[in-house]
Amino acid sequence: MRLRIYNEIYVLEEFCSTLNCIDLETMDEEEYLEFLRERDLMIESGCLEDEEDCEDIRVDMIECFLEEDYRVVFCFYDYQFNWRDKDEQEFIEERTVTINREWPYIIPKPTLGVPKIRWYEVRDIFELKKELEYYRIEFTCVIVHKDGDVKDAKYILNATEGRDFDFLHIIDKSEVDFLEKVVPKLKILLKNKLEIIDER
Repeated sequence: MRLRIYNEIYVLEEFCSTLNCIDLETMDEEEYLEFLRERDLMIESGCLEDEEDCEDIRVDMIECFLEEDYRVVFCFYDYQFNWRDKDEQEFIEERTVTINREWPYIIPKPTLGVPKIRWYEVRDIFELKKELEYYRIEFTCVIVHKDGDVKDAKYILNATEGRDFDFLHIIDKSEVDFLEKVVPKLKILLKNKLEIIDER
C-alpha cells in the first residue's frame, strides 16, 4: 500500500485492492473460470484480499483515526434516503446528527448549488462494519468529536474506486495529527508495508 503526501491532502493507494475493473458480465464461462482461478491465486499469495478480509482491514484502518471521545459520521445526498430499504432508513434516521449543505467531497462543488447532505453516526465497530459492507467501495465519512459539529471534523475520508485499485483520500484539518498519530498506527496495522511518497 502506498501513501502519497500532497500539500493539502493525503492519498492511500490500494485501499483494499480489488478486481473491480473486471467486467464479469461480458465474460463467457471459460473466461469467468479463469478469472476465478487467478483471483484465488492472488488471494493465496497475499496480492489480493478476499471480501471478508477487505471489510476487516477497512474497519481497522478507520479505527486508526479514532481517538477517545471521537466518532465516525457517514454522509450521503439526502435525496438518496428514499432509495434505502425500510430497515436502513430507520437505522439512519435514528442516528442522523444533522442535514445541511456542508460539502465533504473531494470533487468540486456542483455549479447549481450544494444539495442537502444527510450525516449519521455509527455507534460501535459492528455498525461501522455494517455500513462499510453497504457502501462496499465508495464512501465518505468524517472523524469528529462526539460533541462537535460535522463542519469541525478532524479528518475527512473519501474512498473512491480507481481503474486498478481503490483510493482513500484524507484531509487532515489539524494539519499535523495524521502524520504524527495515524500513520504510526497504520504502519503497525500493515506490518510496515506502507510505502510513503512525498509529492510536495
